[in-house]
Amino acid sequence: MPLTQEGHLDSRLLQQRDAGTSATVLKVYDQSGHGNHLLATTGKEVVHVGEVKVGQDEALSWGEANGPGGFILPSSMKVSANNFFFSTIGGFSSSNSGHAAYPVPLLLGQGGAGHELKVYFGGYQLDGFVHVSDPFNPDQILNLVVNNTNSVFSIWSHKTTYSVQSGNTQSVGHTQQSAAFLQGGYIGYNADGGQWFEQGPNTGLWTGIVLANAVDSAHRIQMFRASAALHMQQTPQNKSAVVTIGDSRTEGYLVADGQNWPWLMQQKGQYQSYNLAVSGATSRHMLAMLPAAKTIAAQSDKHIAIVFGGFNDHLPQNKISYTETVHNLAQIVDTLQKMSYYVILVSESQTDPVLRQQLVDALSHGSLHPNVVVDPFSQGMPLFDLHNTTYWHNDFTHPTAAGQVELANFLWPSVSEILQQERP
Repeated sequence: MPLTQEGHLDSRLLQQRDAGTSATVLKVYDQSGHGNHLLATTGKEVVHVGEVKVGQDEALSWGEANGPGGFILPSSMKVSANNFFFSTIGGFSSSNSGHAAYPVPLLLGQGGAGHELKVYFGGYQLDGFVHVSDPFNPDQILNLVVNNTNSVFSIWSHKTTYSVQSGNTQSVGHTQQSAAFLQGGYIGYNADGGQWFEQGPNTGLWTGIVLANAVDSAHRIQMFRASAALHMQQTPQNKSAVVTIGDSRTEGYLVADGQNWPWLMQQKGQYQSYNLAVSGATSRHMLAMLPAAKTIAAQSDKHIAIVFGGFNDHLPQNKISYTETVHNLAQIVDTLQKMSYYVILVSESQTDPVLRQQLVDALSHGSLHPNVVVDPFSQGMPLFDLHNTTYWHNDFTHPTAAGQVELANFLWPSVSEILQQERP
């Protein structure tokens, strides 16, 4: 399916032939006339169209259940290493930028060819920030966390400077790249096609992809971003932020294409959304996400954090005691509050009744003191019964797509109330 000149998917033929059903995307046609079409990775044709809309447009979507995949840039495509522009229009349903994932949305150039550029979410330190890699610096950390709201994610190089922007925040890095060409590459996640290709889920929700071989005007970049923001109904001027810290139940394990509860909840209001949850994360991993939360707080006027995790601590391979879990969660809550976050703690589900009771005891003793506690898993609630296959997968641990909707609906009133409060 082609993209229109406005940068979004032209889904008219799909709707005429098969309205209401998603399709796997095998090719994205170059709208510039240069023939640089994007081809789905052989054996990894997982990108969908027709499942998710960003604004009013159908999005190319990578969902947790889809698995890794993306598009190959043809070797005939060349951009200057020190003067190019790349941008995605749409969003990410989660940044997967916490302690346990390696998403790489962009590779320009050929791996091992001497000149290449990669963009990482989380980097080698797995710290939640955007990193840029080139032959002169394999791991350059930028003071930027990926926004999950409808927004534009861009990177451009001009002379010795990388500029990276996500939503309403921007960061700058440096490069010694010469004018050598970056030839070919990859767009998607886990871009090098090697071991990392098999790691990390895919959560891109893009209505357009732009790659230009020159940065000739800062004003043109600004106008492009403004046009895209208007088209997507983006609210870049909104300085309220909601950060989610947790594990697979928040990232959206086993559900597809933007069906996790942070993404669903974000559709109900206007704020900047950051999902730092990662499948497999323990409470120790969640502690490692706090520096990213600090950066977000510095860039927002009002900030809310939703903390939901600890279950993975007690899996056999992790061997973390319940005492440490409660201590770590208390430290997370305390640290976030010192950053001026309003902290919402989600009670543990019935999957781990011991941890659930431990949290109840810690709350009653005052050793755990979030601003508010929400319990979507109490008796009488739809998510109480783990055997209810409408809301729970048969592992009794992960919510289904319907369960994710329930979580979004349950948590939204608490978030909405805080967003409407005047900041003291």
